[in-house]
Amino acid sequence: MIRGVNMAIEKLTLVNIVGEKKDINTFAKDIYLFNDVEIIDALTEIEEGRFVIPVTEENVTGILGLKNIVSGKKSKNQKKYETIIQELQKLYSNSLAEDFNLILDKDLNPELTLKNSQDFIKQINDKSTELNFNQKQLEETEKSLEYYSYLSNIDLPMRDLIDLSNFTFKLGSLTVDNANRLKLVYSNIPSLLFHVGDTQKSEAVYLVISATDFQSETDRVLKALDFKEIEGFNSAYQSEPEQIVKMLNEKKKALENETSKLRTALDQVLNKERSSAELYYNELSMLILIEAIKNDLAFSEESFYFSGWVPTSKLSEFKSCLKAQDLLIQFQEPSSDIKIPTKLKNNWLF
Repeated sequence: MIRGVNMAIEKLTLVNIVGEKKDINTFAKDIYLFNDVEIIDALTEIEEGRFVIPVTEENVTGILGLKNIVSGKKSKNQKKYETIIQELQKLYSNSLAEDFNLILDKDLNPELTLKNSQDFIKQINDKSTELNFNQKQLEETEKSLEYYSYLSNIDLPMRDLIDLSNFTFKLGSLTVDNANRLKLVYSNIPSLLFHVGDTQKSEAVYLVISATDFQSETDRVLKALDFKEIEGFNSAYQSEPEQIVKMLNEKKKALENETSKLRTALDQVLNKERSSAELYYNELSMLILIEAIKNDLAFSEESFYFSGWVPTSKLSEFKSCLKAQDLLIQFQEPSSDIKIPTKLKNNWLF
């Protein structure tokens, strides 16, 4: 037996809705979750006289609001929501995912969601600040440790080098080829160069001591040889390099231990609060979708106005999904001047 598809045009009904402005987030969330509505621009429908509200006493507020209507496209909240979502994802290495089941029965409060999510991020960032500071200290210590390790065989307090009048010094490396070139031009360099070791990449490390008057000439030659200056010098370290290295090793070990403790504590907080982060992430994601829906709505001081096409066969289901109270719902047969969208309905045949 061959399976095929029988395609038919599904009948649609135009729905106009007026609701209280305070209920807009609940309403827009329900519209999104219903997921079978083609929203049209309510302001255009109102301006062109197609948005019809029965004239009754209970509809007075909605009717009067039509005199001072504005588009929903003026909202500026979406950027705020997107920024906070990015910060949450950064905290959790982009592992947060949409799961609107978490907020299915939750009333959304944009102001409270913004405050709670921002407070949460601040709480985590405060803990991260100390960790980041320690990590930076550790990185600087490791640089200094490398720097002074090259000088550890020099039996001279660093203060003597620092206090040299009319002289400067620097530490840097040259590739093997450029180190060989240095030997050929060494007699032309008005400075003292001491080979003090080699890097892990087998580059030669030199301590360069230059007279201030000849600094520019020395720098010119070294630049031509692609001399790579090594970072890590700290003028506060003035004892002999060997003693400095010992001190830095102890400091490194202490920083590593403290950094490990801080990272573990931060990971524990992140794991413990993950459910809160997921909740904020989904609330904010839904609020972004709500903002997109608001773009096609119109608003007065007290009311919102919605227009959209709903499958006629699902009108009852559509009404029952709307949780906002005191909605004025008007089903309207489209006039001849309205372009009705086409929705295909697939019936599987076996």
